[in-house]
Amino acid sequence: MQFVAPDSFNVFLSISFLVGVVVGGLASISGALYGALFIQFVPNIADQISKAAPLGESTAIFLNRPSCI
Repeated sequence: MQFVAPDSFNVFLSISFLVGVVVGGLASISGALYGALFIQFVPNIADQISKAAPLGESTAIFLNRPSCI
């Protein structure tokens, strides 16, 4: 048996759990599953998207200007 110290939970983990509860809801088991899936997969997908389109180029495309990079 191990002891859970308060230092093992950082702010990012707390915010992730809070977002999972907000996305999934507290009223049902399926909501808990949706929240858990959201916490698990959305940060990975967002990381892949941000690596695929760097900020400078995507901003230039969005603003319809030539790239500054």
